[in-house]
Amino acid sequence: MSLSRIKQRLRHIKNVSIHLTAQNGSQKKIMHLGRQNLLRDLLGLRGIEQTFKLSKFDKPFSFTSFNVTDFSLLCDLMIEEEYQRVKKLKNASNIIDIGSNIGLSIIYFHLLFPNANITGFEPDPVNFRQLRINAGSLPNVKLYPHVVGDRCNEVDFYPVPRRGVSSSLINRNRRHIDSSIRVKQVNLAYIFDKSEDEIDLLKFDVEGAEYIMFKNLKDLHHVKTYIGELHLDLMGCYIDVFCQLFKGYRVERERISDSRYLFY
Repeated sequence: MSLSRIKQRLRHIKNVSIHLTAQNGSQKKIMHLGRQNLLRDLLGLRGIEQTFKLSKFDKPFSFTSFNVTDFSLLCDLMIEEEYQRVKKLKNASNIIDIGSNIGLSIIYFHLLFPNANITGFEPDPVNFRQLRINAGSLPNVKLYPHVVGDRCNEVDFYPVPRRGVSSSLINRNRRHIDSSIRVKQVNLAYIFDKSEDEIDLLKFDVEGAEYIMFKNLKDLHHVKTYIGELHLDLMGCYIDVFCQLFKGYRVERERISDSRYLFY
């Protein structure tokens, strides 16, 4: 890990301790445990499982961290509020979260829309364990260890050890074919068919499988609002080609890195 990355990790730990603390004295605890897991990451050791009492929108929530990268996710989703545009929705009673990772997006949506039914999909088994701890006990939340793609079957999925945010249907390193696992795949048509009500919000973060997931879908209008990340280095198509799938929607995109866009 480079020196700049170490400084960035320390900055994320400090920001979480300052901006998301719910109780007096918890700042020092978060700083201590965050630095402890940063050191373990530098030494190539497994992180220590840690549970924090945090707060957002003046509402408390519990979060269990497995490693130091979780602090970066807390900054992205809870402090910088990557999905803050959903605040413009007057109400959301039915939410689908595809690529739920470790549960922060579901917690964020639950804090904004506490009465919403939220269904999350996360195929990475390590992420799914953490997801169940962080979001599984929230009211009206259902979680499934499935990948969402273009059909309903079993497929190869590629978890990235210690970097679960990068796990994907797309094999990022073709020299490591043996790293794949078999998981159940469902498609959007299946999800729409199972949903009893109209879907107010569908969030997706599928690490390059965006075009695969949407390209064969005949009707996108089961969903009022879409928001998600586009990974142009993995997606296999130009951003304009992807956006053309959403005819009838007002589509906007915002660059968040050299190869990633926020789509909404």
